[in-house]
Amino acid sequence: MKTTKTTAWIAASAAVLTSVALFRALAAEPATASTNSDTLSNSDKDKTYTGTVSSIDPQTHVLGVQGWTTLSKKFIFNDSCTFAQLDKNKASAKDLRIGERVSVSFEEVNGAVVANRVQQEAMRFEGTVKDINLKTNLMVLHQTALDKELLLPVDCKIVLYDGKPGALADIESGDHVMAIFETPNATPIARQILKVSIPFKATLSAVDAEKQTVTARTSSATKTFAVAANCVYAVNGLTDAKIKDLNVRLGDHFVFSYETINGVETVSRIASAEPPPNTVAVAIPAGDY
Repeated sequence: MKTTKTTAWIAASAAVLTSVALFRALAAEPATASTNSDTLSNSDKDKTYTGTVSSIDPQTHVLGVQGWTTLSKKFIFNDSCTFAQLDKNKASAKDLRIGERVSVSFEEVNGAVVANRVQQEAMRFEGTVKDINLKTNLMVLHQTALDKELLLPVDCKIVLYDGKPGALADIESGDHVMAIFETPNATPIARQILKVSIPFKATLSAVDAEKQTVTARTSSATKTFAVAANCVYAVNGLTDAKIKDLNVRLGDHFVFSYETINGVETVSRIASAEPPPNTVAVAIPAGDY
């Protein structure tokens, strides 16, 4: 990408690069799979850097990305640089927001760092809604021993279990959700909230085709689920399975994916699973279900 245009931008941006403010490093997010890094790929010329956007100036073509260190890495980008957002594959520099996580593909040209592609990466936190206040626009999610507070902007996108769009009013305490968020000024702000199913890996112990319920148990818990009308069955050895077909699978291990709908734990997917290690198979006689 050693073009005359790139060299001109490098010269014009030299003063800007020395005056960009430094930003605090972000703490690692426990529920975020991606990490900040500066690593070489297979080619010595093609490198990638992952972090959060700390500054962006479309006019001077300078992008600052905060990694693990206390300094932001500065990139110059020209018209050939491509941008991709989570909801917009063909984006532009103007679509970038301070605090969003990005992965930057870059190379070094005449001593300057030139970005070839900037792609947004999702920062996620999955947990149970501990509290939500639409007056203060704050939501607290609980995950194991961790609580995370998120600011809820008015344009936050809500996706319901069936994939249909919803509203903030559809999110209630006790819901299991995944929040995609950004951290401008170190403040977590939710950009999208998805209601997601909770997996329960257990042994099938009872089936009631008439009441449309199934019961599953682990060594420490027993749950009875209502079966959704559109429940998906991914059962080994059975095609086009129905709830009544599960009678022959009592004692088998499954993953029950469920949601709490109007206070009722409702399973939307039942999939075969490998038994836990050191499990002794116990035959459960089939009865009249």
